[in-house]
Amino acid sequence: MQCKGFTLVELVFTLAIAAILMLLAMPSFQRLAQQNLVNNASQRLFTQLNLARTTAISKGKNVILCATEEGKKCGKNWSLGSMVFIDEDSNDQYDADSDHLISLNQATSNSAPNSHSSNDTGVIIQWRSFRGNKPIRFIPMGITWHFNGTFTLCLKHKPQVAKSIFVAKSGRVEMSRDSNNDGRDEGRDGEPVTCN
Repeated sequence: MQCKGFTLVELVFTLAIAAILMLLAMPSFQRLAQQNLVNNASQRLFTQLNLARTTAISKGKNVILCATEEGKKCGKNWSLGSMVFIDEDSNDQYDADSDHLISLNQATSNSAPNSHSSNDTGVIIQWRSFRGNKPIRFIPMGITWHFNGTFTLCLKHKPQVAKSIFVAKSGRVEMSRDSNNDGRDEGRDGEPVTCN
């Protein structure tokens, strides 16, 4: 009776070909994984922007979206997290005693209601507007309180893997897209989105 199987030479040859194919495919998988990190973070921020606007309209109250580090007060670094809250006293700051927290997106903790971990992956979030780095206020009509600007999200060590979110004074939020299929999103000026 003759045994059927592979010889050692055939097995080594097959493994070598498989290793070469994996090495050739690895850069594509890395780029895909990097793009997914930025896409996920931008989708969470996009959702928070829309949630803030919708809540302002449905509740008839001022709603704030601001950067936060620990979810207890507004800050300046959007990469560390963001929160949405109903601003009962209209001071653009979160007061746990009087304001109602709606959504919290923190970099390192999932301890608050509706919280999501996002930016512990090295995603940098920049906000540029005419009013500087102040909290974004949506008034009961659903428009921003004279805010329009752009969020730019990218990886810390790969600034070309980037996405933008545009916020209009009307409250409309729009995400950048790759309109020319070159693998990079374009801004409103038609140029590729990058972090500075």
